[in-house]
Amino acid sequence: MFIRQIFVGAILGSLVAGFLLIPQLGTRTTVIFGAGLNIISAFIMFSKKQKIIPICLLVLLFASTINIPSLTTENPVLTYEEEEYIKEGYQFYANSPYGLVTVKNDYLFIDGRVQCCQCYGEGGVDIMIAVYALEPLEEYGELEVLNIGLGCGLTLEKCLEYNTSIDVVEINEQVVRANKIMTDVLKNPRVNLIIDDGLNYLRSNNKQYDSIIMDIELPYVAHSSYLFTVDAFIIIANSLKNHGAFTLRNFNSNDRFQDILFYSLKEGFPYIYSYSGVFLATKQELDQLEYVPSTPYEINTIDRNTLTDAFLGNG
Repeated sequence: MFIRQIFVGAILGSLVAGFLLIPQLGTRTTVIFGAGLNIISAFIMFSKKQKIIPICLLVLLFASTINIPSLTTENPVLTYEEEEYIKEGYQFYANSPYGLVTVKNDYLFIDGRVQCCQCYGEGGVDIMIAVYALEPLEEYGELEVLNIGLGCGLTLEKCLEYNTSIDVVEINEQVVRANKIMTDVLKNPRVNLIIDDGLNYLRSNNKQYDSIIMDIELPYVAHSSYLFTVDAFIIIANSLKNHGAFTLRNFNSNDRFQDILFYSLKEGFPYIYSYSGVFLATKQELDQLEYVPSTPYEINTIDRNTLTDAFLGNG
């Protein structure tokens, strides 16, 4: 009976976290909430003499949330003493709730995974993802752009070459700090930095954009995965103006991976176009050929991450 209760609890916990907590609260808040529940459970189960342990843990958990900025904090001032984030052999080195953030030889890493480099040339995906998004919209004058994922700032820098005002949403404070040693792009007065979970920001903000550009980690990474789902794409489509355009990486992976991404985007957008490394999803038809899938219909949702299986070559 006890083992059955554990299995039921695990299943219910996964469903509640995937369908309710992460989409509504974001990954970080969900983790803190779950840790709090575990500590409260320990308090109930422990004897009177042992209750001091979960009480101390609860105090530590509460203290860890004090320095977390409120979701949708705009124009945050992130200051730091440089020596706190420097380690021998690195330009930047700091732990975060989303992994170890490092900069070495001008490359930005998270848990050892290369994110970007300021050394990339003009033809790099980080730059072209902005070109594909904004060139078809230049006729509309000044463009309001949402850039999800700061990284090295290459996408943001390219956006600033157009007639734009830009909200950039980055979930990880340490990425922002790392970016500041790589570029001064955040000092541009046309840039508004928001520390938040990308999907949470879209859910809580009624602003309509001309373009949304998303350049984040692969969908097998927990804090990125739900942004590649049908659920997220519908929210993104609803956050765009009637002529709006959305770009994201297609990662040049296998056919099944790209087709799942295409079919998922189709649930929110009528037109999908493909470039090298990038999908462009629009509400209005462009004078070019649409992407044509070659595999059976299959979509990616919060409860069933088919993109991860496809990327890893499973299924």
